[in-house]
Amino acid sequence: MIHSLMITHIRFKVVSFSSEDGDYPASQLNTVNPNTRGWQSVRFCSYPQELGFELLDGEVHISQLQVLSHQSKISSKVELYIGQGGSSYRSATFTRLGYLSLDSNERSSYQARELKTVFIDHSGSFIKLVINENHVNKQNIYNQVGIIALSLMGSIEGLSAQPKSSRGVGEGHPYKQHHAAGESAKMMMIPTNPYNDLSTDLNLDPSTASKLRQLADAKARAVEGEDYSTAKQIKTVEQELKALGSKLAQLDMAKADAVMAEDYDLAKDIKDESDQLKMMIETKVRRRR
Repeated sequence: MIHSLMITHIRFKVVSFSSEDGDYPASQLNTVNPNTRGWQSVRFCSYPQELGFELLDGEVHISQLQVLSHQSKISSKVELYIGQGGSSYRSATFTRLGYLSLDSNERSSYQARELKTVFIDHSGSFIKLVINENHVNKQNIYNQVGIIALSLMGSIEGLSAQPKSSRGVGEGHPYKQHHAAGESAKMMMIPTNPYNDLSTDLNLDPSTASKLRQLADAKARAVEGEDYSTAKQIKTVEQELKALGSKLAQLDMAKADAVMAEDYDLAKDIKDESDQLKMMIETKVRRRR
């Protein structure tokens, strides 16, 4: 039983991959933010492809996994394994938990990214994704597959009350979300924070997403204590922060584009505007502490 343990983001890093496109390396999955481009396989790769992840806090209990697929370089099926024992990814023993089937995305004209969520109930130190061959479409002429982002939720003994990391994705693509569990992946009920979801990080800068999670926890405590006045005040701040955080994420992407184009005057103007927004966000959060 894990009901007494806090559910939080699980930190990880890529330690193994079958191939990678030079412009979209597997290491992109380690640090996710509004500018993340994600991983793509090499052109005309062999299948299946494999991505291996080490969990940085050692053996932990995984409750939820989310995978955000590329909008056109789409695997037909992603198999999920969890690894235990061994001193490394290669020496661990892996158990197959099930699979995620991904839509061909033809109906959205390859514009929407599919976000899959699976609830599981297993402990381990490593995660392996086996990525099967791609759906064929005219926008994927090199028969590649791509994953934009990965998120893990679970519980860690002795972890502090704050999430270790926030994960998000930019590039301005819409997304569609499905909740699924393939084959033997076990369904379970877990304590939920409405912002412990990859969709939060798709639209907000990491700092604001983290603050919203803190506010949601505080609101839940207020409701539990029947302090409805405080809960209402926190709800108002939440709504304000979501609007500011979305604007901040857009500015961060615009700043990155300006730097890429070597338009440093524009980059400085955007940075100044971003700094003002960050001050506003911090002031609003401080008032609720």
